[in-house]
Amino acid sequence: MPTKQGSTSSSPTPSTEPTAKPTMNATPTPTPTSAPSSTEPATDPSEQPGLPPSIQVEGSQLKLLFINIGFDPTLSQISSTAMVTDRVTQNGTCTLTVSQGDNVVAVDAPGVADAQVTYCPGLSVVIPGGATGSWDVKMSFSDADVSGSVVSSISVG
Repeated sequence: MPTKQGSTSSSPTPSTEPTAKPTMNATPTPTPTSAPSSTEPATDPSEQPGLPPSIQVEGSQLKLLFINIGFDPTLSQISSTAMVTDRVTQNGTCTLTVSQGDNVVAVDAPGVADAQVTYCPGLSVVIPGGATGSWDVKMSFSDADVSGSVVSSISVG
């Protein structure tokens, strides 16, 4: 209602009752079910989603994990980055080896130490033009004392 000039309006009296009332929404709780047991080995939770499973090479003294594996069809190039999770050193060598049957291509690069891991960053190899199918991807790291490797695969074409 409009107020007249010169008149005063009173402020509302505070109420002890809440102005908004809570609502109860029922959220269903999932019920655990028993899943069939599997003889497959458990996957490593530290592996990156979206990558094919990585397998440590038997006899490896170090643990390596792929961070990425990719294929650039324009350059006919497979590239990968990995990390050595249990060694920090600037004195090691990373080797990316990509193979399919008799086709084997490899490249070396120095490892790059970080605060808690050693990276094998952005190694790339060119595969034969028009190549298709599954290629084995192996990243190795070695220094004067220890070595390790991890393998995976990538489908190209």
